[in-house]
Amino acid sequence: MNSVRISVINTMIKASVFVLLLSFASCSSSPSATITAENEPNENMITLTKEQFTTSEMKLGPAIDTLFDKLIQTTGYIEIPSQNSSQTGSIFGGKIAAIHVTLGQRVEKGQALVSVENTEFLMIQQDYLETSSRSTQLQQDYDRQKNLAVDNIASQKELQRAQSELTSSLVKLNALKQKLLLLQIDPSKLTTDLLSARISLKAPFSGKVSQIYVSLGQWITAENPAVEVINPDVLQANMRVFEKDITYLEKGQKVYFKMNDRPDVRFEGAISQISPQIDMEKRSSEVIATVKDSEQTLLRPGMFVNIDIVVGGTAVTCLPNEAITEADERYYVVYKQGENANELLFERLEVKPGRSMHGLTEIQFVTTPPANAIYIYNKVFQLIQSQE
Repeated sequence: MNSVRISVINTMIKASVFVLLLSFASCSSSPSATITAENEPNENMITLTKEQFTTSEMKLGPAIDTLFDKLIQTTGYIEIPSQNSSQTGSIFGGKIAAIHVTLGQRVEKGQALVSVENTEFLMIQQDYLETSSRSTQLQQDYDRQKNLAVDNIASQKELQRAQSELTSSLVKLNALKQKLLLLQIDPSKLTTDLLSARISLKAPFSGKVSQIYVSLGQWITAENPAVEVINPDVLQANMRVFEKDITYLEKGQKVYFKMNDRPDVRFEGAISQISPQIDMEKRSSEVIATVKDSEQTLLRPGMFVNIDIVVGGTAVTCLPNEAITEADERYYVVYKQGENANELLFERLEVKPGRSMHGLTEIQFVTTPPANAIYIYNKVFQLIQSQE
């Protein structure tokens, strides 16, 4: 219906030009070739000379039987999947010594985001190197005691002591190793020359910096995130669908998104997740749809969108949008009733327009037209205006 109104508005400015064309064609034709609709007892009849029809560049065609998508309409918002969003911080806290990125900057996986200073970092590295060295010595002692025990030179008690000390040291070494990994320090590359109280918090994946929560010199704790990184190349729409419609949904069904301020632009996606639970208060379920070609769209996280979910097809009879016009709060189409050597006879029929899709509008005839009727596809608004 909206498409029909838009088509009417867009073509109104062309009506006067069309009337002039018809008038010009009428003046150049013989008196018998003028429009005679005004003299017809049936006000729905329109007569045009063939010259008028040709000059006006009208097109004819049959009613079109096709399938229109059966839609479930809802609203939602665009978001980043949780696995593509990360807030990076230091698990031990510290002072922000440097900020290496800016808001919106593209970063690669492993790239330094901020640097944090804390003497505790230095102590962990020191403990790791000392424990690693001690574990090496204890391993040698254990191997020696084991060989002596085989030859009955050393007692089993000494062997057990060496084994216990080695195990305890290895446990501590592994715990310190895990701490270093949490600090994003590679234990295998740590040496006495590389000890530092400063560490770099690195990007967990390639993406863009969406938030910077800290400032230079600020002290942060383990609970404080420093930088948020997102991957905007993958977007999804979060929506709610009422329980009466939820049984029609399946994973993979096509979904269309439109922004409020750009209703002429449509984006495509597909349902990826359907919640198995109905919210008792809202009487609806959460549904997630992945946006197709996210990196190439105008959509951004947080945007509100209108959503059409395609759940099937409906057989309809339709005509091009410009074949339908409004007059006196009613809608009409014009079909060809007949012709003679010089004239074409048309009749307008009242219709009830329905949904519009892909340049076509669904119609229901108030009066049944003749079988195999041929309709004027374009400039119907101008034609009817010229008869008034």
